[in-house]
Amino acid sequence: MKALLCTAHGAPGTLEVRQVAPPSPGAGEVRIAVEVVGRVAGLGPGTAGFRPGDRVAAVLTDGGLAEIAVAKASETFALPDDCDPVATAGALVSALTADIALVDRARLERGERVLGGGAAGG
Repeated sequence: MKALLCTAHGAPGTLEVRQVAPPSPGAGEVRIAVEVVGRVAGLGPGTAGFRPGDRVAAVLTDGGLAEIAVAKASETFALPDDCDPVATAGALVSALTADIALVDRARLERGERVLGGGAAGG
């Protein structure tokens, strides 16, 4: 399969498209065809809650710029058939960005409140 790989630190020109072996799902993982929004193409041992062919989206820390990816089942979400994959991917990026900003960086805790000014921007 083809994958976009970062083989050296630097400008975007250092990224390379290469042929690599498809990843195999391990225990508790789901193999997904077509980036991070796609259909389940395989399941690791003991993985429950998904079947091959299910439409899903997943949060990945790496490997999402390839034709096939593997994600933790706990970070994979079922999608209805009429869900737009591009909008879904955009929503995942926005949600993850907000989570990192509020939880990891600002250390927001349960019960605290936040005003999201300008949150409708693109």
